[in-house]
Amino acid sequence: MHLTLGVMSLLSQERIDSALRLLRDLDLRELLSSSTPAVKDATGPSNSAIHNESKNKAGPGESGEVAQARPLHVTLRGLASMHTPSKTSILYSSPVDEDLRLYKFCQKLRDIFTEVELMVEENRPLLLHATIVNTVHVPVGRGKGGHGKNRAKLTIDAREILEDYGDFEWMSNVRIEKVAICRMGAQKKEDGEEEYIVEGEVEMP
Repeated sequence: MHLTLGVMSLLSQERIDSALRLLRDLDLRELLSSSTPAVKDATGPSNSAIHNESKNKAGPGESGEVAQARPLHVTLRGLASMHTPSKTSILYSSPVDEDLRLYKFCQKLRDIFTEVELMVEENRPLLLHATIVNTVHVPVGRGKGGHGKNRAKLTIDAREILEDYGDFEWMSNVRIEKVAICRMGAQKKEDGEEEYIVEGEVEMP
């Protein structure tokens, strides 16, 4: 399961390498615990200073280290359409995020890569989602899927599906284990299944 943050602008190996270096230098523990984006050795307050401040604010019996290490979990519930429900090609589910902790963490990640022009800047709010249905690779006409250049576009009337699955829970309280940079577009494997090719990834605390 992938939560998509946005499209990166990595048109050369040099830019891919730059993005991967930045990804590996991110202090994900600080990003989880602080409202200020943090990168190791970044200009401004040191990570140790931020850590000490967080530790001082920890509640009774709770160390700052424990508070910072609290992992992110995700629950996916419901179903929505990317387009007009009566004529759509993509259905998705968004994470339940009542305290906005996941959203804020993801927004910080997007801001960091956007500021150094490694991510395409989008003039719209971040939409965290996991795609449930995408008709892009469904054979249409002469065996070509939708969305791509010179391809027919298959759309469906999803109104009844959305009504039936409006409260469906696809997954519950699953820990987010990695942050990854993937190539655009899923690639077909030998068994016919498709997956995104990972350029690089880091473990979540």
